[in-house]
Amino acid sequence: MLEINADCLTVGELKEKLDFFEDHMLVVSNVSFGDRLQTQQAIYVDEVDIAALTPSSYSESGCKVIDTMNADPEDIKVVSLNWGAIE
Repeated sequence: MLEINADCLTVGELKEKLDFFEDHMLVVSNVSFGDRLQTQQAIYVDEVDIAALTPSSYSESGCKVIDTMNADPEDIKVVSLNWGAIE
């Protein structure tokens, strides 16, 4: 099985953390824009789905997100925010 060497939230931990936020607040993620100032680009979260992590030598994390239909038994099923945006 693929081993993840990252400190990643579980669904239970995420649910617990979300209890403290107001229901009307928008959900975004962010990523560095890659410029000299390291501008944080807002990624709007509009979908939550199940995906899988599989090894990738091209990714800085060592993993890439794939559709679960293409997953191997060794891949890790994950909750993906914005799966539709990366298909």
